[in-house]
Amino acid sequence: MPKSLIILFIALLSLAGYLTYEQYRDLTDDDFVLKNTDKIDQIIISKDSSEVELLKSGGKWLVNRQFEANSALIKRFFRVFEGLSLVAPVSKLYRDSIEQLLDTQSTKITIYSGRSKDYTYLLGNLNKAKTGNYLNCNGRMAIVSATGLVKDINHIVSTKDIFWRNKVIFNKPEEKIKSIVVNNIKSPEKSFKIENEEFSVFLTDKDGYTPEEVNKKNIRLYLSYFTNIAFEKIETNLSENQIDSIIKNNYAWQIILTDTQSNVYILNLYLKPGKNTKYDLNRIYGKLNGEEHLLIFTYYDIDPILKGIDYFIIPL
Repeated sequence: MPKSLIILFIALLSLAGYLTYEQYRDLTDDDFVLKNTDKIDQIIISKDSSEVELLKSGGKWLVNRQFEANSALIKRFFRVFEGLSLVAPVSKLYRDSIEQLLDTQSTKITIYSGRSKDYTYLLGNLNKAKTGNYLNCNGRMAIVSATGLVKDINHIVSTKDIFWRNKVIFNKPEEKIKSIVVNNIKSPEKSFKIENEEFSVFLTDKDGYTPEEVNKKNIRLYLSYFTNIAFEKIETNLSENQIDSIIKNNYAWQIILTDTQSNVYILNLYLKPGKNTKYDLNRIYGKLNGEEHLLIFTYYDIDPILKGIDYFIIPL
């Protein structure tokens, strides 16, 4: 027999032995836990026709490459999957049915390091005894739990981008801001633009004219407010017709922030209908960069950036 065929035969025999061992060896926690999470830079979570991507870029996690992720939720995800413990193998009697159920009705979690696909999880529901979730990891299947961290692992994952998003929409220090435009829709004469250069700031009105006496201290103070502007929650109780009506009739402000990397953030604000008053006196709606969801802001949080040009002008 030629030497090359002998080598191939030995290799195939070794592979067959390894696969047989993998098929019949006992499962351990190690078959399911995440390892080297510091190297992970992409997570794709999908179920049915819904999908969300979490991508690590520049040291930060982004949701669908648009919005900054809530770092606490990312850390919780890693903590849970690093701490998975084996409850029991899937019973041979039900193995085929559970495998089929995971193939068709589970949440799929695909985890990458660079371009390498490291883990493919198929996450199912709790078992009947509620001792753990059915989980398939890279072809190995069992009931696992995250004891002490979460009862149902499904509660820490979602295919919705709003689940993962950081509620802070503006987190730019002054030195990272190139310009800010504020358009007051109801009172256009109050609109203004601030241009921020390395050693100076410039203010112009809606027509591009510079006022004679400008309070640059107030401009600097105003720019500082953009380090922590957050929404309270996302509106989920309105019909599509109600949302369309609010967008059409209640448009109040547009704020455009351009950072030093030429990223543009456009926040449109809409007056929120009140229960006993025409407009809600405590909250206002917003849409960031044309997204589909209506965000709810409290005036306490967003009021600092709702200034008119008169705020920056020194009276003569």
